[in-house]
Amino acid sequence: MNASSLVRTYRGLTLFALCLLVPMSGCVGLMAQMLYWSGAGKLKAAFGGLEKKRVAVICVSDSSSFGLGTDSLQLARMVAGTLKENVKEIKVVRPDEIADWIDRHDWNEVDFAEVGRGVSADFVVAVELTSFSLYEGQTLYRGRANVKVRVLDIKAGGHEVFSRKLNEITYPTSGGYSTTDSSEAKFRAAFLKNLADQVSLLFYDHDPWDEYSSDPASID
Repeated sequence: MNASSLVRTYRGLTLFALCLLVPMSGCVGLMAQMLYWSGAGKLKAAFGGLEKKRVAVICVSDSSSFGLGTDSLQLARMVAGTLKENVKEIKVVRPDEIADWIDRHDWNEVDFAEVGRGVSADFVVAVELTSFSLYEGQTLYRGRANVKVRVLDIKAGGHEVFSRKLNEITYPTSGGYSTTDSSEAKFRAAFLKNLADQVSLLFYDHDPWDEYSSDPASID
């Protein structure tokens, strides 16, 4: 065993020992750090088939009867931007191109493949917000959302090739954020960005710690 391997092993054993001394709520984060510092490598994408493909991201929300509401449109834009930054040679369909196609057609909001074909996409990433809220009580912000993510292969006839229902996403993960410290608009934007990050992580390799480092110190 070389010196670097010894260092990684030592770090891993040290973090494992610390994990035994903290509550289980803190153990998940420590385990993620242990994986990162011990050189265990990145977590593989749950679906890695978007590389070098033309991809349309479409989000709908049942708060608008599964329509394209403001929150869902913003989420789609954020997911598209994050994928463009992190997925190798992906070609993301511009959100305004998708919006223009929808405006010009009597779209059945259940048939994502129809939009995919309309904008010449190879794949559609369909994001369904089945619940979305911003408040915990009257004085605290705490975002909660349930999200289902599907991928449709348009070139193969629009067949579903990936599906993942995310566990309820909460932001912040513990406690809440005082309504006196930020406006609703700023908190909404921060929560949507967190949702976009969680969705996007399904599609590219990433450090384990990325899944546990999303709570805000402040919201500007």
